[in-house]
Amino acid sequence: MDQITLVGASKGQSAAALRLALEAGLHDFGESYVQDALPKMSALAAERAPTWHFIGALQTNKTRAVAENFAWVHAIDRLRIAERLAEQRPTCARVECLRAGQYRR
Repeated sequence: MDQITLVGASKGQSAAALRLALEAGLHDFGESYVQDALPKMSALAAERAPTWHFIGALQTNKTRAVAENFAWVHAIDRLRIAERLAEQRPTCARVECLRAGQYRR
């Protein structure tokens, strides 16, 4: 059975706003900046443990923080990033590759 997961782009939102979204039933949050996401993750750690998605461009020097704190990475644009993520979190990888101009229904 196919499932649809709604990911709320929480960039720029406070932990308090995310707490309200959690209470309303949103469980997955997408962040573009590691340094902004980590305090929100800490603030919501005692809550119903949201699933965190990294949805921004990822710099090589931030792969460890992403590997350790995010369940999903949505935009890997370089082989080196993929290699570093695989080294830093080897037991959890799920990759879908789409060519430029291709989309999935």
